[in-house]
Amino acid sequence: MVKKYVILIFLLIFVNSLIVYAADNQTTSKAVNKEKAFSWLYNESKSENWGGDANIVSWVILALKNSKNYGDYDYNKAVDKLEDMEDDSNWDDDVYETSMAILALKKTGNNVENEVEWLNDQQEEVLESGNWLVQFLTESEDAKCNINYDGDSYEFSINKTEIVDSSESCGAVGGSWVDFEECVKDGDNVDMYETFDVNCLSNSRVQTSVLFKNDNTYYITDQNEPLEIENSCFYGDGNDCSCINTQYASWVLSVVNDPDYRSYTLPYLRSNCNEDVLDTIFLYMLTSSNEYYSYLTSDDGQLEDGSFSGDEYQTALALIAMKGKTSPEITKAISWLAFRQKQDGSWSGNIKTTAAVLYALTADVTVGPGPNNTTGCGDGVVNNGTEQCEYTSQCNNSSMTCTACQCVAVPSCTRDEECNSGYSCQGGKCLLVAECKLSSDCDLGEICVDGNCKVKQTGCTSSSGCGLDEVCEDGVCVAEEGNGWVTWLIVILIVLVGLAGAYFGYKKFFRKKGGIKPSGFKPNNQFAPRATTYAQTKQSVPISSPPVSNNVDRMEEQLDQSLKKARDLLRGK
Repeated sequence: MVKKYVILIFLLIFVNSLIVYAADNQTTSKAVNKEKAFSWLYNESKSENWGGDANIVSWVILALKNSKNYGDYDYNKAVDKLEDMEDDSNWDDDVYETSMAILALKKTGNNVENEVEWLNDQQEEVLESGNWLVQFLTESEDAKCNINYDGDSYEFSINKTEIVDSSESCGAVGGSWVDFEECVKDGDNVDMYETFDVNCLSNSRVQTSVLFKNDNTYYITDQNEPLEIENSCFYGDGNDCSCINTQYASWVLSVVNDPDYRSYTLPYLRSNCNEDVLDTIFLYMLTSSNEYYSYLTSDDGQLEDGSFSGDEYQTALALIAMKGKTSPEITKAISWLAFRQKQDGSWSGNIKTTAAVLYALTADVTVGPGPNNTTGCGDGVVNNGTEQCEYTSQCNNSSMTCTACQCVAVPSCTRDEECNSGYSCQGGKCLLVAECKLSSDCDLGEICVDGNCKVKQTGCTSSSGCGLDEVCEDGVCVAEEGNGWVTWLIVILIVLVGLAGAYFGYKKFFRKKGGIKPSGFKPNNQFAPRATTYAQTKQSVPISSPPVSNNVDRMEEQLDQSLKKARDLLRGK
């Protein structure tokens, strides 16, 4: 009897584990319910006076402005709330909140000129003397280079092993490096932004670079003429550089894309804000560098379940950063968010998180170049040997523009009419009237080509273009809810094998052996029941202990209930 009790416990645990497994896999196969999410966000935000602080209200506005395909949700009151919270072109003198407010108002078509000016003025110089270096690399044994800065020229003689300052006013800091602050600025710290030209006389090409040194690590910050030094950050509450403030402010200024107001923060972010996934997300937003994209989609960046740091908000930011890309990693991230969506439609019951996820998902996630367009101009990737640029910003010269993926000279002009469509006459040159600089400036599903946001072909247009048990969800094939037949087949097989094993185990090891078997019924034979004495058996069992048979009966009843629940799940109830 004890053995029967043990095996019933084992079966009960086994079946309940299958129920949990089946329920979990049923959840992961569903798609994001955006209609329910927007409904929850609108009603919850309205009841909370549109989200509270400027940061939350801004995310609500960014999400609700994309809700037209999922319901009619008016976000104008949220915009009014955000504007009422503004004080002297900022929100609470806070860089982070002001950055998000600018982004929300910009995306809804409001004028943010004064607010952008305030934000730009919050940039501060990163005063770390001796960290800025100019590198010269040449294959020639003899070369002479001049650094032309602020109307003066500084000459250096260079060979493979050393740099010699012609004026002997400073020393080199390395075999191929010149200390810019010591040798060019005469010991002064660099400003927030510096620019200079380098002219070299040599029998071979001299490669010049700007390096930023942080401790013992060197970062190449620029390799294109004219060379630029960017030396700023945004402060936090403690009057020190703040990664979070610098990240959001730099992102927003890049989206606004006003040539008069730009951030000079990349060297600071690369050298000081590069420790975790969130840092890499912002670095990819600002640079579109494959270096950061590769990290995000590696095992170090994206977890096996498809999330980033197991965090819904960070996963949404990662999807925003990877606009214009398509990959299994993006599909996994969307599927994880679908799994994490609560029954009420929200994510974690949190307004900000839900709004950020919706903002990331309510435009198409686009694909890269197809198999027949691996080197096509306009695919967002500079293909070596055939292209010089995808965007004008990649020409790194104000006198050049990106046309047909080639950097060409900007035409001269005296008035706007002399320029092509989309260009205006600025300082005697036809310069692009750009709505974007990077793809991160555009809405999800668009890339920045020649300063304009262009929609690329989506990964699918209908469910017919997807695989078995998948539907087309915002241009991406995702698993269809409730149709994970492979999962259910595995569950059924496991249940059948487990029950069969339990049955044969019970017959072999736990069925009574040598017991009295009833005689077969024969005509003319009289059946006589065997008398059994129960009184002594009852007396031998302590009154305080329940009969084992009752425990077994209860276990059998629980097992029957568990098996019934498993069958209901398998039938899709």
